[in-house]
This record gives sequence, C-alpha cells and structure tokens, in this order.
Amino acid sequence: MQIMNYLIKFLIFIILLITLASTGHAQIINKILFTVNDKVYTLVDFEIRNNYLKIINNNIDIKKNITEFQNIILYSEEFKAKEYFLNKKEINDMYLKIINNYKANNTNIELKEIFLSLSTEDILKNIEYDYNKKIILEEFLNDKKNIIFSKDLSQIMNLYDINIKYYSFDIITVNQLKKIVNTLSFYEINSKLNELNQYNILYIYNEKKIINTDSIHNIIKNKLIENSNDFIIKNDSNIIIGKIDKKIKSEEQLQYTIFQVISKNNKEIDEISCDKIEEIKNNKNYTIKVNREINYSKLNNILKEKLITKNDYVLIKNDKNLNYLILCEIKYDKKYFENFNINQKVDYLVEKIDNNFVKKKSKEFNLKIVN
Repeated sequence: MQIMNYLIKFLIFIILLITLASTGHAQIINKILFTVNDKVYTLVDFEIRNNYLKIINNNIDIKKNITEFQNIILYSEEFKAKEYFLNKKEINDMYLKIINNYKANNTNIELKEIFLSLSTEDILKNIEYDYNKKIILEEFLNDKKNIIFSKDLSQIMNLYDINIKYYSFDIITVNQLKKIVNTLSFYEINSKLNELNQYNILYIYNEKKIINTDSIHNIIKNKLIENSNDFIIKNDSNIIIGKIDKKIKSEEQLQYTIFQVISKNNKEIDEISCDKIEEIKNNKNYTIKVNREINYSKLNNILKEKLITKNDYVLIKNDKNLNYLILCEIKYDKKYFENFNINQKVDYLVEKIDNNFVKKKSKEFNLKIVN
C-alpha cells in the first residue's frame, strides 16, 4: 500500500512538471514544498499565491511567506470538510474588482508583468482561498460578539490599550517576599527575576493584554475605575502583585486640556490635582495658565508618555521657577474610538483564533513540510 501511494505521488509530480512545461510558469524550477491530506503543493503554487497577493495589495514589495500559504490551504481544507456554501457571485465580484483595480493602476511595469503571468484560474483559486478563510473566521467571531461589542468600562477601554504585568507567588513565600516586596519592579524585569531566583522564591511572571474587562478580577476592574495602577490580589493559596499599564490607542480625534501651574518661589506643591486648581489660584505664589483642546498629536513624546489619564502631571524645573503641567480634561470622538476599539478587538481575536486553528488543523489535515 505504501509503495502504491508513493507511485501515485510520483506520477502526480511528473504530470505537474509536464503541465508546467507548457505554461508561463515553466521558468520556475518546481519542487514540492508541503502536502496537506496527501495533496501536493509546489513552489509554483507558492509563487502564484505570492504574485496574487502583490496584485491585490498593489505592492511588489510584499515578502514571500510560506507560512501564510500553508495556513490558507488549511482553511480551504476545513471549508471543504465542513461543506460550507461557496458564494460564486461574491467570488466573481471580487475577480472583477481585482481586474478593474489593475486597469486603474497598471502604471507599474513590474506589477503589470506579474498580473499578466497569472491566469484567470490562478486568480479565482486564490480568491476562493481568501473567501474560505473569511467565512470560517466570521463563524468563530460570531461566537465572540459579547466580547467584541461589550460596553463594560467603555470610556476606559475605548481610549486605552490596557496591559497588566504581574507576579504570582505561593502564599507560603510571604515571609520571604518581605525582603524584596518594596523593590519589586515592573521595568527591569530580567534583573528582578534574577533576584527572585537568588532568594529561591518560587514565582510566575506574566504579561497580559486586556480586551474585555468582563473576565478580569474585580480588584483590577476597580483599580481601573479609580485610575490606580497597582494591585494586590490574595487568596488562600496565592498572592498576586501587579501593575496596570495604559496607553492611548490612537492619536486621532483626541484633545487635551492642560493646566500649567507655575510656582514663583520654586516651592513644590505637596498635593496637586485638577480639583485643587481653584484653591491654587487663590495663592499669590502660583500663576495658572490654561491650554485648552490641544491636539494630542502635537504634544511632545515626554508629555504623551506621562500624561495618560486625568490628574497625571509633569514637573518641569528651571532656574527661575517650577512648572506643573496637569492633564485635566480629555476630549475625544466617541464614535471614532468605539469603532477603533471594536476593530482592535477583532484583530486580536482573529490572531488568537488563527493561531489555535492552524495548530489544531495542521495535525488533523496531516500537514507535512518537505525539506
């Protein structure tokens, strides 16, 4: 039986070579790259895929990606196995769109040569590949609608990329932790992990992107509401010490109102916040200026890094006085950031779904890489 399978594959390969010799792809030295469910995919197939991607993206600099080709074939196998409906009208519409786009943008000689090297069959086949993947991913995403369109902590989630970094320790190590807890850093991670190892303290360190606050601990959720960045979670077996990092999602459609407090006597203010601005105004030692609705994109990098949420401030010292720059109002286009957030969630979920799908289906569909 094994000999018979080998002879069949060899015969297919010979037929491929004979067929290619009579086509525009004859100049490529063909070889088998991988098989899926014993179906052969060759260097010529890969070159066709790569040229197709250059055409639809109108970009000759797209890098060759053999993994992308392998993955798109796995999606096509799943499409066939599950007997999804193939909408031929949508396929033909996409084909016409590609043709029309080429006709409107065929000034690049190299792209023109690439386009002419592709047959109608080549283009239609690769459109089907993309269509198959789209349909399967849409089905997965339909099951994630509650995450994608969740409204929990909507302003915070719309405006910020939120990541948490945390150490998890066994509760029995609490006494050992007292030695280093005050210096537990989230910046020089490698150095801190080495220190934990030196003290023989067992730990787990992790970083996680938050796309949906429904699934996070209430302590972290409350810290987000309170605009506090540090958290500690204890239970009977573990203690978790963590930090919340927030970064602005997009520079577009975003404006800051910043109060500048100038200390004339070079004396630092013990407690400064937007709520205390009126109180500070009544003190003759301070001058206050208001910069309203500054476009975020025009701020320098230091202010972008330091001014993230309301009451964040930057202290600037010079020989004459002290300057406090306090963020007191954030104005943004709600619809723009809602859509931005939804798209970001979709991208994150698609990447996660894709990774899991490929890992599972590579085994199920017997992906074999040929060296």
